Amino acid sequence: VNRVNTSYTTIGGLAALSFSGGVLDNVHWFDRGGDFATTCTDPVVTGCTLETNLADFYSSSHPVYNGAEEPWDFTNVWQENPGALPTLRPFW
Repeated sequence: VNRVNTSYTTIGGLAALSFSGGVLDNVHWFDRGGDFATTCTDPVVTGCTLETNLADFYSSSHPVYNGAEEPWDFTNVWQENPGALPTLRPFW
């Protein structure tokens, strides 16, 4: 793997099973204090943006949701929640 396209975000770090060099696209990372995460960048890995405000992830217009090759579907799949992170829409 030399390129990972993602619109995935984690709170407190970036989760990955295994990644060895290459490019991460459209990764936005927030470091919550008290965890073991320290950075989302590395001299070998590029494409990770550190976010300083968790509330930035509350808006469906944030680049992590609409900046990927396949943006999140806020019409049929995801639901924007005022003052909170997006959630899946109910299926019924």
